[in-house]
Amino acid sequence: MDIVVSPNCTIYDAVEVMQPKNFSEMDAARVMCAGGVVWKAAVAGELVAVAGLYDLGRGEAELWASFTPDASKNMAGIFRKARLTLSRTSYLRILTCCNSRAGSRMAKLLGFVFLEQTELGELWIWKV
Repeated sequence: MDIVVSPNCTIYDAVEVMQPKNFSEMDAARVMCAGGVVWKAAVAGELVAVAGLYDLGRGEAELWASFTPDASKNMAGIFRKARLTLSRTSYLRILTCCNSRAGSRMAKLLGFVFLEQTELGELWIWKV
């Protein structure tokens, strides 16, 4: 299947994928979408993922992502596109925080390297 990644992700796209359960999660989605570059991925016209780089200043950003259950069938292709997209950014340092084994596996597959354990989860850094 052809995976299309586009930078015109809206808060509505993010909510569709993230399925926030309360106001706090909805607010987090709004903040993340407003804080930097946001992409969406579709397979056969069906939205399967949203991701973004939340600008932390000083040339740093935090990667965040959310996937639908249907994304699992296309993860290899989605990750290939994600690595290409990340390699084209102008950020000097990209971090991601993982609080699940699945998130840590995804970070590693994307090319992130474990940095340290924090109270919020594992901190990973992008290695260009």
